[in-house]
Amino acid sequence: ATGSPQNFKAFSAFEDSRKNALQKAIAEWWKPLETIGIKDNRYRSSMAGTELENYVNMAYQEANTVGCGVQHCREIGKVLVQCAYNTSVLIHDGDEIYHAGNVPCLYCYTLARTPECSWIEGLCIGRNT
Repeated sequence: ATGSPQNFKAFSAFEDSRKNALQKAIAEWWKPLETIGIKDNRYRSSMAGTELENYVNMAYQEANTVGCGVQHCREIGKVLVQCAYNTSVLIHDGDEIYHAGNVPCLYCYTLARTPECSWIEGLCIGRNT
């Protein structure tokens, strides 16, 4: 992969609030994990340009910050959503998308970037910097 990973979605539902549009975009970007799946949790270059790429951009373990923008574009009658992900290392063919632990939150407290645990999801929570 090259450049800064980004996801983009345009919705025809112009009346949607920015919050609703962002929530819908995130749900759509996440959905291919359920509908298509990635059985070995590894990125493949064949995922580039497919629906799975959006999921990978969000789930990649090296993504440390995200910024999103939502804009109502009256000229084309659409709501535009774009998110950009800052990664310390770009993902390449065969790389693990994220490290799945056997015990939820086992390493959260030993990692500077993820010092807290969300016990509901079993995920580490990053510190805002």
